[in-house]
Parts: sequence; C-alpha cells; structure tokens
Amino acid sequence: MRFITSIALFALSAAILAFQLPAQADMTAKVVSIGDGDTLTVQQSSRKVTIRLSCIDAPERAQAPWGAESTAKLKGLLPIGQQVRIRKVEKGVSVVMEPDFALRVFQ
Repeated sequence: MRFITSIALFALSAAILAFQLPAQADMTAKVVSIGDGDTLTVQQSSRKVTIRLSCIDAPERAQAPWGAESTAKLKGLLPIGQQVRIRKVEKGVSVVMEPDFALRVFQ
C-alpha cells in the first residue's frame, strides 16, 4: 500500500511541476560578437543579448594559451553575421542558451 501511495504522490508531483515549468523558447538571431570560448552576443531585432553556451566550460580569454584558442575556435564555428537558432535552457540572472550548430559540430 505504501508503494502505491508513493507512486501516486510522485506522479502527482511530476504533473504539478510540469505545469509550472516554462516552455523552452527558440529564437533566431545574428551573431554580433564572440566574448570567449563559451560566450557570445547575438542580435534579435533591435536588442542585443549576451549568452553563455550550455554544457560548455571553456577557458576565459585571459587564461593563456587556451583562452585565445577556445575563442578562435568559437569564432570559426560561429562567424560574425551568421544566423543562429538558439534555445533558452536555464532561467536566472544570466541567459544560458543552446545553439543549433552544436548538433552539426559533433556529428
């Protein structure tokens, strides 16, 4: 009986949580600058948004020599002016997004 009650409570909790989570929104934007190996700025319409890439912890620019190399690699993957589709994956102070190009890079 306790097992069934536990399963029922878990299912109810999951259903309530699912209704409270915001939908993940996709947006299309243009790359305007690369900050370092895991940060870039995009422009959507008239606003610029600085984003961090999800699941990537690249060296900062000041961390020689790998910082400059990781920045150059991201510039090669996402040239200035390229249109990208990104999806917000975290909610909070910083905007963390997942770029569409990630699927192509690792295939």
